[in-house]
Amino acid sequence: ELWKAVGADVRQTRVRIDRALLMGLVSKVPPEFTLHARNPERTVRVGGKNSIFVPMYGAPYVRDLDNKRRYGTLPDLNNFHKMAYMAPALHSSSSVICEPMEIAVPKRHLHIIHSALKHSDKPFMGIVTSKERAEDTMAMAG
Repeated sequence: ELWKAVGADVRQTRVRIDRALLMGLVSKVPPEFTLHARNPERTVRVGGKNSIFVPMYGAPYVRDLDNKRRYGTLPDLNNFHKMAYMAPALHSSSSVICEPMEIAVPKRHLHIIHSALKHSDKPFMGIVTSKERAEDTMAMAG
């Protein structure tokens, strides 16, 4: 309904937007915005002339201290969040620095956000792969 209201071609679960609609929507995006952190001293401005450095996002694999490639785990994610928190060059702790593959997908986002909140007070990107996961992120962030 929202996409139809702005002029998109909506057919069941598929939404198509033409170039003119896309450019019109993009033109409404502010050139800068504030990414708030739990610790106000770590709040950052995104856009304009600001450079924001964050950890990578979404790796299913990690390389351990024995130089072995393996699936990421929740302890790995916790450690990456701690390192991102301690690194002054990083402005965000991200969220999904690595995927904790031992946790079932329907509940994985809860563990990821808990780790980001527990191990860092820097801003992070929430989980937005579904409406429910985005709502869970907002509820956990308070």
